[in-house]
Amino acid sequence: MTKTLFIEDIKPGTTAFDEIFSIKEIQQHKAKNGDPYFRVILQDRTGTVQAKIWRDAIGATSAETLAAGDVISADVEASEYNGELQLSIKKAIKTTDYATTDLMKMSTKDLDGMYNQLVEKLESIKDEDIKRLTLSIAKDATIREKLKYAIAGEIIHHDYVGGLLEHTLEVMAIAETVISLYPKANRSIIIAGILLHDIGKIYELGIEQTNFIRTLQGYLIGHINIGMRILNQFIPKDFPEQKRMEIEHIILSHHREIEFGAAIRPATLEAIIVAMADDTSSKVRIFQKELDEGNKDSVGLGKKYNKFTMNRVYHDTTVEK
Repeated sequence: MTKTLFIEDIKPGTTAFDEIFSIKEIQQHKAKNGDPYFRVILQDRTGTVQAKIWRDAIGATSAETLAAGDVISADVEASEYNGELQLSIKKAIKTTDYATTDLMKMSTKDLDGMYNQLVEKLESIKDEDIKRLTLSIAKDATIREKLKYAIAGEIIHHDYVGGLLEHTLEVMAIAETVISLYPKANRSIIIAGILLHDIGKIYELGIEQTNFIRTLQGYLIGHINIGMRILNQFIPKDFPEQKRMEIEHIILSHHREIEFGAAIRPATLEAIIVAMADDTSSKVRIFQKELDEGNKDSVGLGKKYNKFTMNRVYHDTTVEK
């Protein structure tokens, strides 16, 4: 079934029939008069929107059977409530006839192009030991495919297909500027550390139907430990121990502070450069996302950032970091 209406194009007064959406969240509530209704967050590749299934539409939508991750063909009406767009779902049926790329947030950049850019960056590494190691990891068939489609976060930053690659390249670009100002920094170690700092997210985070999820490995092990496992899987036995420790240190310290999820604080010039470049990429993307979603008031943005975003980034097991 072809999707013809995307969330970014919906305005108050819009009506649509048999339109495809993915359910990101759904919860049952009671109105003040005691009537049941369902609060739903619908999504497609262009974003999310709040929706309601009121009492008189519960039967026509089979609302009790719907769950996060389901894809529905729905009749909807759009209105404005408290200054925000809201949909009323009049009828809905589950469907398997849809294009996944219509419903998941995707990077606007070409995935193969970003991957090739990453390989070019690794090929520019001057240290031959580190170059061979990083290329063997990036060119591994399983890692290559997972890396191209991986997300960098479930909710907060780079939370879309291709987000991890985009984030990794951003961190490298930021770090290159810092390296030009601090020539004593070892660029080879830094580029390797950036490749590996979040590579564990290819297994920590995943896609279930059309929703981004944290996997069992993500809950029980986390991307820092998974990254260490990947490094140990690929590193040659004769790899110089000093270089190995410096790369491991970047993986373990890139969250910068223990309370932010770091196993240890940065103790080398290379580690602090990676940690700060990583932090810059994630924080700027967070603010950009807020602006893109219409939160343009600087005071309001600051409040939302301090009360919500900081908690999500630093206190929800730091998975979004």
